[in-house]
Amino acid sequence: GITTGLTIGTLENTGTGGNGTSKLAAAAAGTATFPTVTTNNFNASTDGTVEYNTANAYSLPSTPTAYPNLTISGASTKTAQAAVDLTINGHLNIGAGATLSVGTGNFTVDGTSSMGGSFTDASNTGVTTFTGLVTKAVGTFTSTAVTTAANMVFDGGFTNTSGTFSGGA
Repeated sequence: GITTGLTIGTLENTGTGGNGTSKLAAAAAGTATFPTVTTNNFNASTDGTVEYNTANAYSLPSTPTAYPNLTISGASTKTAQAAVDLTINGHLNIGAGATLSVGTGNFTVDGTSSMGGSFTDASNTGVTTFTGLVTKAVGTFTSTAVTTAANMVFDGGFTNTSGTFSGGA
């Protein structure tokens, strides 16, 4: 089941090779709730992973705005809140059948990105930046509203081994 209203005093990742995963989900058409955390050292590192899963389509919470590593899984769309800037300090992984749709804020991935599912950026107001290599194995990569190269940046390159890449309006 899904537990709501969880409060954690300190969510810690010591930075000494910890690689835990916090799995979060929401009911269909709802919004995922990140636990209330008094001190959140976990999201500041690049050692742990936050995973939004289940087959339900839902919105990501408006906080936190930074993740150590982010995994999107489950056969549905997980949508970032509009006008929220999101930063993944490490790696982005979109699992098979899953879709990540980013909002109108800036979206930055500082590590590599592995896309076995789909990625959608329908905003021309925020800047989407991939610092590391993006590898898309299946699914689609869609940027429907990006009209200038300044809105979509691939610093580490883009490898499309299968699926569809669609950029620009």
